[in-house]
Amino acid sequence: MSFIKYIFGAAGMLAFTSGMAQAAEPYTITVVGPITGPAAGNGADMRAGAIAAADRINAQGGIHGQKLNLRFEDDACSETQAINVANRIIGQGDKFVVGHYCSNATLPASVIYDENGIVQITLSQATSITQQNFPRLFRITPSAEDLANGYITAVSNDIKAAAQAKLALIGNSGEYAQSIAKSLQKSLQDKGIELNYTGHYPPEDTDYSAVITRMRGARITHVMIAGSEKEMGMIVRQSAQHGFHPSFILSSTALSAGFAGIVSCGGNGVRAVAADNPAYAAGNEALKADLLRHGANGLDVAMFSYTAVEAFAQAFKAAGNTDAAAVSNALHTRTFDLPTGKTGFTASGELTHPRVITYQYQSVNTPCTHVKPVPLTP
Repeated sequence: MSFIKYIFGAAGMLAFTSGMAQAAEPYTITVVGPITGPAAGNGADMRAGAIAAADRINAQGGIHGQKLNLRFEDDACSETQAINVANRIIGQGDKFVVGHYCSNATLPASVIYDENGIVQITLSQATSITQQNFPRLFRITPSAEDLANGYITAVSNDIKAAAQAKLALIGNSGEYAQSIAKSLQKSLQDKGIELNYTGHYPPEDTDYSAVITRMRGARITHVMIAGSEKEMGMIVRQSAQHGFHPSFILSSTALSAGFAGIVSCGGNGVRAVAADNPAYAAGNEALKADLLRHGANGLDVAMFSYTAVEAFAQAFKAAGNTDAAAVSNALHTRTFDLPTGKTGFTASGELTHPRVITYQYQSVNTPCTHVKPVPLTP
């Protein structure tokens, strides 16, 4: 009989173990994300997606007849806490990690995991993460470089349609935002597309009037932003309050309930560049419903946490055991039939077939009561 066990560790951390009482060499994955802190909503979606995947896998017989177990750890998207969590994972003898979510948390933790032979599948998108070339580090989402290419596609189409387009690129100083910004600036330069304004703002700021005023003064028509859901939501909302109505193209973090709640109907028409997510597609209502039933508020993070757990499950089956080297080798050498499509991993741990598309927030009804992201035709 399957059950969920709730365990509070010595540090007060809440962990969830899905499955039977642990046997020898249990199939256990530790999921690490922001259960607390400003990105806690994304951590909740990580947890929902992971549990949904584990429940489905266990309902279908588990891994070689054994239940798939999950633990959860909270890094609060903090470098310091991520390091503490990583060391605790090593002390517990865990060998497989899904996480972290924030790039600034993934980077220091990944060094510890690499030194101790941990196999890690991250949801973080900063290009620098896989540039470390750690042999047991994998990314389950498109990279910042992949997302930058998605921005270029959207912007190029807009420029063709509007000869007077003026582009701005803004973001916070975090690893994720800066990674996208650097890749995007290089791609724009390579294509000969002029960037008319660039700017930065402090992470999790609340007043964006200064940067909005400068962009409005420069007659910017298109604003590309890489930042957190809260930051981007506030910028879109405050821009409207200042009478500034450019076309917004945002990073994947905009695909969240938090962003939609901030912008409300003022987000109608806003676009986001993100991984192709099957949970948004017609015909996948059962998958979407399963994620929501397990507590997901947004489908983006939940879907890729779900997919990371599924990738581990298929690698466990291919390896035939929980030997970290064998599981890592399976991830490197196999092609996996994942919810997000068939793919493998490169030598550096990137997806062999990353899929990036543009989403647009659209009114759900008339008059508008709220907006939802809709995939645009690639």
